[in-house]
Amino acid sequence: MLPDASHTVPTSERRQPSLFRIITTDRLAFILAIIPIVVWVLLFIGILTDTLSDVRWSFSPLSELPIAAGITIIVIPLCIWRVRVVWKLLTQGTLVAGWVTNLVFFRDRGRIDYHYIYGENEWKAQAGVMKVKRTEAMATRKDITVVVDPKKPSRTLIWDLFV
Repeated sequence: MLPDASHTVPTSERRQPSLFRIITTDRLAFILAIIPIVVWVLLFIGILTDTLSDVRWSFSPLSELPIAAGITIIVIPLCIWRVRVVWKLLTQGTLVAGWVTNLVFFRDRGRIDYHYIYGENEWKAQAGVMKVKRTEAMATRKDITVVVDPKKPSRTLIWDLFV
């Protein structure tokens, strides 16, 4: 079952991807965005429990401040890089027809395997995704729209998940 490979949308008529959707759908972007939040929440909890309880730590939670700052300084640029890569592909890539071949979820994350036709070839790809309504709605053999990097046809995203 091959979907109609002729449906493409001109770049000028595309809907813009949402930053929120990129972060909540793309597994790497989500992990990179959540790391600093978790680090700072844990540091804040450590400071509160050290201040409010009678139990004293062998170290001050404030001594962990440089570690939290260092992690944030490293992870935030990585998150920005990932979001920019996804954004660029979504806004500048070529839309082609594809279909889902396998869908696997484990707890809050998953993988979608799919095939698409680009040029004269049929390509296989997979996407690491977070478990949200849009990704759960995907079904095996469902026709999808895939955005392909024309310079590197193996670099793809599932358009339907991000816009």
